[in-house]
Amino acid sequence: MRYILAFIFFIVLFSCNNKSTDKELDRAFINSYSELDENCIDIIDEFLKPYDFDSDALTIDKVFRLDVSVDTTIYSKYDLSYNYFIGVKLKPDLYDLIVFDVDLKIGAVSLCQILPNDELIINNMDYLFTDLTPLSNCTDLKIPDTLTQSTSNQNIMFRNRVWRNTTYRYWEPDTIKQSGFKDKILNNIWIFTPEKKFILMNQQNDTLLVDDFEQNGYDLKLIESGYKFEIGTQTRTNMLIKNRKEKKYVLLSRINY
Repeated sequence: MRYILAFIFFIVLFSCNNKSTDKELDRAFINSYSELDENCIDIIDEFLKPYDFDSDALTIDKVFRLDVSVDTTIYSKYDLSYNYFIGVKLKPDLYDLIVFDVDLKIGAVSLCQILPNDELIINNMDYLFTDLTPLSNCTDLKIPDTLTQSTSNQNIMFRNRVWRNTTYRYWEPDTIKQSGFKDKILNNIWIFTPEKKFILMNQQNDTLLVDDFEQNGYDLKLIESGYKFEIGTQTRTNMLIKNRKEKKYVLLSRINY
């Protein structure tokens, strides 16, 4: 009888753990997922070491390959043509599912963020450059050797994304889908110049604000006016950004003006 009760307890416990994991993966942005084997866990555990998940008190428990949906107004197929998404569950179960984006175009890893509306964005203002070649040995991921070898980086380092030449353009906030900024003056045309000047202009070409700006990773600051912004993600044509005083991200789209 004692052995039967122990067996029943084990089955119930296993069932509860599986339901917890299934619920965690039942997200609007996850189309499908597959659990990776122990060999893959060891490989992924190794190249994620700079994130300090593996310690005496915390270890990687399960890893999943994720097929995800992302907002097509932010990301295009071109933007994500060499990207793989990996979900990680830690033990003990103190944290929600952690999602990583593996970008084989540049050979780096970045964390993802799950927004309150259950949308996924890539925090690609901060990258971990590392050796991704062992991922080709994780057969469940189905990553070609040629991809990992061409972007292999032997120097392990975190690096902020720099302000690129393509960012020195005209940008316009989406005031419909994203509802725009609460501070109405920001719902105008944004201009960044190579001289580190920020110009805010309305549709009538009236200049509303001129300021110097500085950008460091996620942080964007207007020096004189004191505005502080957080950049969530950036592509060639879109930028998801929020005023530090506000909760919601707003989509800035690059425009020809």
